[in-house]
Amino acid sequence: MKNKTELIILTGFLGSGKSTLLKRLLKEEQQKGRRIAVIMNEVGKVSVDSATIPEKTPIREMLNGCICCSIQGDLTVQIKGLLEQYELDTIYIEATGVAHPLEIMNACTHPQLIGTSYLKSVITTVHAKQWFEKKMSIKLRKLMNEQIRFADLVIINHTDRVDSSTIREVEAGIKHINENAHVYDTSFASIQLPSNELDKQKSHLTNEEAEFDAHIHHSLHIRTVTLPILSAVERVAFTNWLCQKDQLYRAKGFIQLHETPGMFLFNLSYGDVAFERLKKVRQQQPILVLIGERLDREMIESELSRMYV
Repeated sequence: MKNKTELIILTGFLGSGKSTLLKRLLKEEQQKGRRIAVIMNEVGKVSVDSATIPEKTPIREMLNGCICCSIQGDLTVQIKGLLEQYELDTIYIEATGVAHPLEIMNACTHPQLIGTSYLKSVITTVHAKQWFEKKMSIKLRKLMNEQIRFADLVIINHTDRVDSSTIREVEAGIKHINENAHVYDTSFASIQLPSNELDKQKSHLTNEEAEFDAHIHHSLHIRTVTLPILSAVERVAFTNWLCQKDQLYRAKGFIQLHETPGMFLFNLSYGDVAFERLKKVRQQQPILVLIGERLDREMIESELSRMYV
C-alpha cells in the first residue's frame, strides 16, 4: 500500500526566517534521499525566494495573493496536482508572512486529498527581537499570536540579536499563547529537529475556530510594491535607504552592485540586510519587492531612481 505524502506548513511573520529554514530543511531531506516538493506563496507578483530552492525540486509558486484569502482554493489544487504528477514523501508549504495558518490547514485537509496525503506538522518561525518589541499595529501583533497558536513547533530565530533575558521572556510569551508547542531557540534558522518532532499528525480544524480576519490588503493594510531595478546601485547607499524606511517589514529581490560584478539575492528583515551572490542565475532580472504598511509606490520609485549609478 502506498504511503501517504506528508504536508508540512511553514508560517511566521515577514522576515522571521521561513525561507532560510526551508532551505536548511530541504538540504537535510536531500541528504536522506527523500522525495520533496515545495509550494511557495508570495503576496507580490514576483517570486524571489524560489531562487534558493535546489534544482530539480518540484516547485509551485502561488503569486500575487495570500493563501489564506484570495487564492486559498488554489492551494488544494496545487497539492493535488503535485501528488498526481510525482511520487513524494513530503510537500513543504511556505506561506507568506501575513497568512493565517488555519485556512492553510483547512486547504491541506480537503476531502480531495484524503487517502493520498495528511497534514503532519505546522512550524512557525518567530523573529525574537521583532516579537519582543512589537513595533507594529495591533492587527499585525494579533496575527503573529495566531501563527503561534496553531503551531506544533515554534522556532525563535535571530536570537543573536537579543540577550538571554529577552529570549526567556519571548519563550514565556509563546508558551502562554500555546503551551503545547515545542519551542526552539536558534540563529540563522540553524537547527536540526529530532526526527520524531515532526511526527504529529494534525486533526482537521473548522473555520469557526478562527475569529481573526487576516485579509492582507483590507484588514492589515499590508501593501506590496514591486519595481524593476534599472541599474547597478551602491551597496551602502541602498542598504541605508532600505533601513531608514518606516513600516517596511520585508524587502527582497535581485540586484546588481556597483562595487562587485554579478547578480545578488538580497533580503531585509527587521533592520538586517543580507546579500548573497547567485551562483547560477536562472534568467533573473534585477527587481525589488517591498512589503509593508501604507507604502507609497511613486515615492519609492523616485528615491530608487536617485541611487542609480
